[in-house]
Amino acid sequence: MLVFVYGTLKSGYSNHYACLRDAHFVGNATPSHRYTMIDVGFPVLLTEGEGHVVHGEVYEVNTSTMERLDRLEGKGRMYDRVRRYVRMDDGSKARVYYYVGCANAWDARRGRPVEAKAGAYDWRPGA
Repeated sequence: MLVFVYGTLKSGYSNHYACLRDAHFVGNATPSHRYTMIDVGFPVLLTEGEGHVVHGEVYEVNTSTMERLDRLEGKGRMYDRVRRYVRMDDGSKARVYYYVGCANAWDARRGRPVEAKAGAYDWRPGA
């Protein structure tokens, strides 16, 4: 299975080692849809179809790793896991899973909008 990550699961950030250390890095990518993203200490994708392009990484994971990610992301409570296409940096398309914030979980905890540089989000803590 392929999973797209855009925040603390990216290489070099806090959740990467715990969750994706054994996963195979496929490449950098951007989803086919635009998103609104907020920063609540970590990024949360919210509204599909609005906002900007999001940069992230794609990993090949096994079932146990996907279950670990579902637990981390609070699948069904904090985030929904969606399956969409991303465009890889080499121009190819890949169908991947990624996590989008559940509106009811994040409406009351609105963070600051993540700044888009050159029309794209590339989340980096403290940036």
